[in-house]
Amino acid sequence: MTDSSFILNSAYIINNMDNVEDIASYYIENSLTCKTNIYNRITMLLTMCINKELSILLVNNNIVEEKYFTHVQKIYDEIYKKYINLNKKLTNQLEIEASKKEEACEYLNNFVVCLLSGVKYIEKKKGKEWHEWDYQNEWNTRFRREERIRDYMKTLFSVNGKYTSFTKKNKIEIPYMYVLAWDLSNLFENFFEKCESHSYDNTSYFGNLRKNTCIELKSISDYILDILLTGYKIDDQNIDDNRSNEFIIHYRTVNFEKLLPTISIGERINYYNDLLEPTKRFEAKKLNQLPPIKREVLQKVPLLPMEVDNNIFKPITALKMMLNLLKEETKTKEYLESQIYDLKNIIEEINILLCEYIDQTTDDILKISRPKAKKYLEDIIHSADMSISENTSELKKTYLKNLLSVIVKIWDSSQLDKVKVTNGEYETYISFAYFSVLKLTRNWDAHNLINNVSFLFVIFILIISLRYLFNNMNNFDAKMKQKYLEVESKLLKFFKCEPSDSSKDDPSEIEKEYRILYKNVYQKVLNDNNSRLIKIFPKENCLGDPHQVLTIAGDRDSLIKNQMSENEIYLAFWLAIHMGKAHNETINVSESVDINLKALLNNIYEYQKGSFLLYTKEKMEENLNVLWKI
Repeated sequence: MTDSSFILNSAYIINNMDNVEDIASYYIENSLTCKTNIYNRITMLLTMCINKELSILLVNNNIVEEKYFTHVQKIYDEIYKKYINLNKKLTNQLEIEASKKEEACEYLNNFVVCLLSGVKYIEKKKGKEWHEWDYQNEWNTRFRREERIRDYMKTLFSVNGKYTSFTKKNKIEIPYMYVLAWDLSNLFENFFEKCESHSYDNTSYFGNLRKNTCIELKSISDYILDILLTGYKIDDQNIDDNRSNEFIIHYRTVNFEKLLPTISIGERINYYNDLLEPTKRFEAKKLNQLPPIKREVLQKVPLLPMEVDNNIFKPITALKMMLNLLKEETKTKEYLESQIYDLKNIIEEINILLCEYIDQTTDDILKISRPKAKKYLEDIIHSADMSISENTSELKKTYLKNLLSVIVKIWDSSQLDKVKVTNGEYETYISFAYFSVLKLTRNWDAHNLINNVSFLFVIFILIISLRYLFNNMNNFDAKMKQKYLEVESKLLKFFKCEPSDSSKDDPSEIEKEYRILYKNVYQKVLNDNNSRLIKIFPKENCLGDPHQVLTIAGDRDSLIKNQMSENEIYLAFWLAIHMGKAHNETINVSESVDINLKALLNNIYEYQKGSFLLYTKEKMEENLNVLWKI
């Protein structure tokens, strides 16, 4: 069964229910039938069931209006307790891994809180200083109740939100649907009238409204969007027997107005007419008590529907909006289809995988503490998730530069362990190569020696950093290692990998490369006045210390420090992974590494060859001859 069929059938059955206990039972029974898109379907069902119960229970006109809020409080408590127990029962019965049951239950329980946030009656806390808004019972007005459920739902997919990864991983649509119900009307109402005459920066609600709306639209299906905009769906698989005859067939119509967020165009609510008696404000101020809210306000389930003034949707404004959205759609499409957008998704996927692994194991698996490691991974996700308002080369450069800085900033001297290199042991060579790359990149980035950060270089550094964080994956179990390599391979696809050439690992060629590097740095960096650099420069007969040579090349007193680039970092990795440190034999490491690391070595070969520190007199003459011919 497709999600659309599931939604339609469930909504039709729930609409015809009048007994809240039957609704609760249906929630469990139907949820257990979900075999695909499990959590998206369950949260969809949970939303419809709770909203239907609210629509039944809130309609009670036998209670004195001034005391109606206590009825609302009681309903909130009853539904909350009921569905918390139901979620525990449900997750225990779901056919999922035992380790995942607690996480699922916690998410669904929080989802209940979000759903009920709009109807929850907010009382004045004893002893808290009275505010001007308290005299009009501000937090229980229609506007605040609608705003509140929108804000609660937003936390389910906001950056660094506690439940964001679960929402995104399981492609749960309801949170986006609720936020859209609120945001769309504001987009229509404010974008053209206000933004034409007022400037909003990227930290304001209206400044981010268009961008956020695009993200929300991207995160829900066309089917759900259609429910939001129309409030109903035609079930073309089922005939309405009550309206059919021999000439015309009517398919049944399923209404969602009491089940899911919808938009209703008409007379907009007067948000300033929510009090039972406006004069009660003065009495409330005198007695320090909240004035009563109208029963009709408290009976309304927020955003079911979102009522929008028909004046907002004037034909000219709507046309203007459509044309501008089409223009923006083109820009957004270019951006969403860009490499950066793909990179964001993969970074999120790989870092969530690592965070979950940290939580699941008690073993000593990290170079740094667990809290610091999780914070580090979350910071990378956050930095990657930073949006680019326009798809320009300058903004991309800034984005990549900032992302690189976040990845390497943590690897200062206090966090970066010195690696003991054992002669001939390729694992120690690899660890040292990771160390060399991270130390050089961190230092050079801090001193702005790396300009025009490239897309591929950021990927390269990310791969190295994550591997170093987990000690080259040596601490992964077999299952986790396989998962990690699969996700990591998505990053490697950005490179144009060519078949490996075994001659690239020829020890004699690698040693020749090192000697050229050594000679060029010695000649270009050192001078008679710089005794400090001369003292720490490797001895000529000390073959195989590329890290130290390149460290000196980028030293504050180096004459060529400003010529350092990404290619020199690639060079450091290439040489260190084959030569280790001083006095070590050169080994063919590519025969002993995992498939991803082998692909990485192959991909960076040409980049490290591009280092200006490998230029020989013959090579320069060769290049000059080419230029003369041109």
